[in-house]
Amino acid sequence: SGYMEKEKSPNISDFDNKELSDIAIEMMNSEAIERVKKELPNLPKQVQEIQKSRGAGLESAIMCEQVLNHILAYMDHSKETIITWTFGEKINEMINTLKKSLNEDQWLKETIENLIKIKRLRNIYAHVPGDYKSGELRFDPSEEYYKKDEQEFRFKSLRELNDTFADLDEDLKERMLEILKRLVPIREKQKQKTEQN
Repeated sequence: SGYMEKEKSPNISDFDNKELSDIAIEMMNSEAIERVKKELPNLPKQVQEIQKSRGAGLESAIMCEQVLNHILAYMDHSKETIITWTFGEKINEMINTLKKSLNEDQWLKETIENLIKIKRLRNIYAHVPGDYKSGELRFDPSEEYYKKDEQEFRFKSLRELNDTFADLDEDLKERMLEILKRLVPIREKQKQKTEQN
């Protein structure tokens, strides 16, 4: 039976040979690496830039989050609860508190817009991969990575996004102080009421 003979052809059994498959994988790897180097010559530099930006952006968000934690705790949310919330949930809770506690004015409108913006930007910095194909320094603009309300950031360069993040960060630091100034009298009144009852 000529058919059975074929099955035992030597090059098939060779594939049980671990050494051979290792060499094949290594060759595929080095080929892939060469191809990446050719197609994406700036990759290491771009990865570094994006990592640096991502780090700075997330660092800003973490600082903002620390302040949020304190304000939310002051407004009578338990620390145990606050710890379980995501950054986005903390922002939403802060927005609800502001809407409930303060009269609507231009300042409040801008504060809420900026809180929403920093939440969206943080999501992009945390989850969207770099765009290493276009040669531009930016996050991948593929639609699948962006929620509907994040579209404004989709095609921006990394530099533009970093500037926006830095501006928001500065702006929110100042606003956090103002938030506290406005919330303190309200919260103190609430406390007095509960103490009286």
